[in-house]
Amino acid sequence: MGGEIHFWMYDRFSLKMLLEKVGFKQVTIKSPFDSNIQNWSEYQLDVKNGSVYDPTSLFIEARKI
Repeated sequence: MGGEIHFWMYDRFSLKMLLEKVGFKQVTIKSPFDSNIQNWSEYQLDVKNGSVYDPTSLFIEARKI
């Protein structure tokens, strides 16, 4: 067995609500291919050669203004 043991997991709705509750704005659901970070695809953090490492991952971006 590999990977990490999770004691808590969020879905996109509960994580968005939590981020907004603690002061984050512009909370947006993203895909592994999309980001507001400049040159995101060059980092190859979640996508390499067009393939997503873990398609079950949750991708959210938020700003603390």
